[in-house]
Amino acid sequence: YSYSDKINLTFSQWGNTMVDLVLAAPTIPVYDENNLGGYGGAKDNIHDQIIPNVIAFNNLFESTGIRNRFLGSVYGELEIIRGLNYRLNLSYDRTDWRDTYFYPLFYVGDRYQNSIAYMDDTRGDHHIMLMENTLTFNREFGNHRLTAMAGYTAQYGRWQQISGHAEGYEPPYFKVIDAGPDGKSVSGTKSETSILSILGRINYAYADKYLLTANFRRDGSSKFAPDYRWGNFPSLALGWKIHNEDFFNIDFISTLKLRAGVGIIGNAQSVPDYQYTSYINRYASYVFGGELPQGAIQTQMSSADIHWEEKQTRNIGIDASFLNNSIEFTAEYYYNNSYDLLYDIPIPDSNGSLNNPFVNGASMMNSGFEFMISYRHLEGDFHYTVSANATTLKNEVLSLGKLDIPIDTYMSRTEVGKPIGQLYGWDFIGIFQNWEEIDAHAFQEPETQPGDCIFRDINGVDEDGNILYGEPDGFVTDEDRIYLGSALPKVTGGINITMDYKGFDLACFLYGVYGNLIDNRIYWNLNNYKLGNYSLESYENYWRGEGTTNEYPRPSENDPNLNERMSMRWLQDGSYLRVQNLQIGYTFPERLLERVPGVNNLRIYVASQNLYTLTKYEGFDPDVGNDGLFYRGQDPGSFPSPRTFMIGARLTL
Repeated sequence: YSYSDKINLTFSQWGNTMVDLVLAAPTIPVYDENNLGGYGGAKDNIHDQIIPNVIAFNNLFESTGIRNRFLGSVYGELEIIRGLNYRLNLSYDRTDWRDTYFYPLFYVGDRYQNSIAYMDDTRGDHHIMLMENTLTFNREFGNHRLTAMAGYTAQYGRWQQISGHAEGYEPPYFKVIDAGPDGKSVSGTKSETSILSILGRINYAYADKYLLTANFRRDGSSKFAPDYRWGNFPSLALGWKIHNEDFFNIDFISTLKLRAGVGIIGNAQSVPDYQYTSYINRYASYVFGGELPQGAIQTQMSSADIHWEEKQTRNIGIDASFLNNSIEFTAEYYYNNSYDLLYDIPIPDSNGSLNNPFVNGASMMNSGFEFMISYRHLEGDFHYTVSANATTLKNEVLSLGKLDIPIDTYMSRTEVGKPIGQLYGWDFIGIFQNWEEIDAHAFQEPETQPGDCIFRDINGVDEDGNILYGEPDGFVTDEDRIYLGSALPKVTGGINITMDYKGFDLACFLYGVYGNLIDNRIYWNLNNYKLGNYSLESYENYWRGEGTTNEYPRPSENDPNLNERMSMRWLQDGSYLRVQNLQIGYTFPERLLERVPGVNNLRIYVASQNLYTLTKYEGFDPDVGNDGLFYRGQDPGSFPSPRTFMIGARLTL
């Protein structure tokens, strides 16, 4: 059981309060007693600022969250006959929650003011029930060892909430829904989801030389329409322990094993619930003939035939150890194809749907190598183990639906034969220093001036609108965009080190990636001379005249040359090496603990997480996530991983 009651950060323009503080103009006062609410704000005729006073909002607004969670599980096991066991697992996870939000009267600048105070009070619960039934058979017959398992699992989840809204509060505020005299409304939602699975597994070994593992599962998910709910996912793995063969007699090789596997894995988590149905809002309104009549609108278009994503996996590998298992080595080649990937596709506004429908429209391939090597030294007083692993990745899009039309975003293009979400934009090659350079270059924009960015003219367009690749036409247009690089790392890996010496011990884990680019949106915001704050570097070094810089363009309020367009200006090397975990401890010897009655063991330690990151990346944290299937490597300023220090003791009585 757990309980939490917390006060939340209440407002963020860019999804992260820390980013808002960085981007806010420093010339705006935080406090102003003459304003309603007592906080300063931007004046349009002075600051022209779109970033709000985040400190004001997070002090004026009130947001609370209460969580009560109960998590329990129980199991029972019965031996039916020798080697045959039945096991039942039951678990229940329930969370009851309440969120409140109060929005008072305030004036925090010309663009951020509120004349009607309101309150939202939302309550709900979420629970998940899981039942697992398995039969396991485990026996040995001479050189044959067999383990077989069959099972049935069922999982059900329900999420529901009810919300109350009221307006018209006046100071001093009495923050309950019933105290708001105006605008009272109630709304609620409910969703249910379930997964049923039938599964089986066979593990067979002959003479501890030849190994076979076969799996099969049939899964059904309520996320899909009845005709598409079920998917079949088999797998098969084979192994050969060569070191157990009579003919194998190489002293320095302790173990040697070859293995290979194929299989299919299903995924249904890429799509929200109920996407196979259409939604109609019967309470929509639209201005027609000077009036506001009420009508109905389709808010969700049916995705009736969506089904499970499938990933076909193939791998072949070798495991070996040497010198009495002091050295271990693993190498594996993998080749995985992902089919029927789910994503939402944009549709014209004329369809009337507010949400884009989902389709099983993409397929891609991932392939590469995985390596691991380790060394253990366990002799004498000084023991240590060092291991390292590395994984390479090659990604390629195999299909994008029936027409294989490339999918473009503001920062990427996904095209058959290329990596998914490949960064895509214009080739930035410098700054126009004078009008002669502008006249000699391809036409960019009507108001291009000295001090603006130069983008390369690469392709042309014929009279039918077809792109002529590699044939410049004297105009810089959308057709001149190129692939700038990939947000997918070429290599990921880690190093693990453990040591101990006469009671002292050390454990260290390093993790890193190499060969990826990051679209740094914070750098973009601080260097495009738009409304808000600027970086000191761009402020001190922007173009002031011929020969002053070839990197930072002139400031311009409306950006007539589109200097801020996606280009290599905003991409940075995302490679890094991080000290992820470090722990140093000391275990007191028994001869000292004998003087303390009842104490059998005592260890003290200091530890740190995310201690240090070696990187050229200029953002908060190079470990950025993916905002959807086609937005890879975008960093909007996600909150960085915290650096944590700990001190502790472990006592055994």
